[in-house]
Amino acid sequence: MCIDEVLDREILTEMTFPRAEVMRRVDSRQEIIALHAIKILCIPTGAISHWRRELIAWGNYLAGLKIARTEAPMGEQLAYLIHYKRPFEPDHLTSTVAFIEMAAAEYDIDLNPDVNIVHERLHAFLTSLAERIGTGQKVNDVVLGLQPL
Repeated sequence: MCIDEVLDREILTEMTFPRAEVMRRVDSRQEIIALHAIKILCIPTGAISHWRRELIAWGNYLAGLKIARTEAPMGEQLAYLIHYKRPFEPDHLTSTVAFIEMAAAEYDIDLNPDVNIVHERLHAFLTSLAERIGTGQKVNDVVLGLQPL
């Protein structure tokens, strides 16, 4: 089975864990998800499809996590807190610049995008992603909608 077949499955693999474990699993992916989104926005390369596949795989995995006892998705607020609010507070633009610098260092290139535009697009993406993950829905169309600047 190729990766595209796995990513295109209609049914998410649902797993039930205690709330703290769900938070830990989501939290462990917050930085890599934001970094991949920054790469898609700022680095025009053939690797964009690779980064998208990874974001879809991680997002769909996280969307399948359910909280024990309730067996419900984690909820939009929890996903938003972990994916956007926590890593970008207290200064949103400083955090966005840090992610841009991480991407530039990884590929040893100079990146000088308009930080305000990058932040605006990143915020919109992470908010939509958190909504999907928090309600247990597939993230494919949200990820595919993220376009380079």
